[in-house]
Amino acid sequence: MIDVSVTPVFGDRSADSTVTMNGIKAADKVSADFADRVTSGVRVGYAAEKDNSTFGGELGLSVGDMRESAVTFGLGDRYRF
Repeated sequence: MIDVSVTPVFGDRSADSTVTMNGIKAADKVSADFADRVTSGVRVGYAAEKDNSTFGGELGLSVGDMRESAVTFGLGDRYRF
């Protein structure tokens, strides 16, 4: 199995905030992006079945334009009674 995805994000992706403190006549504006423009990923999986038993695994990678890439993996084993 191979799964490829591309997910665009529409709308406002940033947050602006003004930080103040009581008794001090100063303010600071803070801005931060909280979402990628586009996130993409790919996942590869494998499954083998014999009689009532199934075994499989998967490996995935997701990337975006603002964050580091993320790698996921998994193993599965199933027995049907």
